[in-house]
Amino acid sequence: MFHMTGEAMESRTDTFDLELVHISGALLHATAEANLREWIEGGYRKTEVRLAFRWPGGEALGIDWHYHAALCRVRERLAEVGLTPRCYGACRNLVLSGMAVDMGLGRRGYLVRLGQRSELSDLVDIFQAGPEMDLASVADQAAFRLEWERSVRWLDQSAVSAPRRGVTRAARHDA
Repeated sequence: MFHMTGEAMESRTDTFDLELVHISGALLHATAEANLREWIEGGYRKTEVRLAFRWPGGEALGIDWHYHAALCRVRERLAEVGLTPRCYGACRNLVLSGMAVDMGLGRRGYLVRLGQRSELSDLVDIFQAGPEMDLASVADQAAFRLEWERSVRWLDQSAVSAPRRGVTRAARHDA
């Protein structure tokens, strides 16, 4: 176990290309650079993700403790100039689980549907893009997450209150 304050554990930088969608519908090519830094402070693991999007004529930077949170900071800055990144991380129906954040620092999330639990096949890299993406603001994405959680909670409550099928305890014959 590390006990030295500020001791660096890891630093990693990823660079990739993506598209930004302008409110006019025009697509702009952008380059993203994600820098992850991990260290131990006071005996606890600390992380920082610095995410920079650069496109002809502009740049947006977001810093937070995991990838999706840093992406949200970038999205807020992009929205000020009428841009949205074309990636799964900006989809209305992207939801992160606690495990995805803890183990992968928010690099992957689930594309979910109302009234349905997430499945492993719904897991996507937040910086990748695909067909039929419903891009949304950070606020709209957060609102959808709450709506989805309520819809799944309803499923859980229905399962608990639904009568059980099969042999009841009173009708069971123990030998």
